[in-house]
Amino acid sequence: MRYAHPVPGFVGPWEIAIVAVIALLLLGGRRLPEVGRSLGRSLREIREATVVKDALDLREETRKAVAELRPAKPSLLHDGEKDE
Repeated sequence: MRYAHPVPGFVGPWEIAIVAVIALLLLGGRRLPEVGRSLGRSLREIREATVVKDALDLREETRKAVAELRPAKPSLLHDGEKDE
């Protein structure tokens, strides 16, 4: 899809190529794969932590909703009658 004006936040192929060349120049050919693996592991751990946090939040929300829907325990005696 082509836009008449540049879209903010859009990274095109030229920007990716420039970043790749700069990374190659700064890190070198030997170290670049290590950095890529490390970055990939970090992103995976962040994604997994986010999924766990979302699951815990959902569990807590479900627990609150169930507590609100659960009816109060009816008393055996009505209107303050005393059992004799």
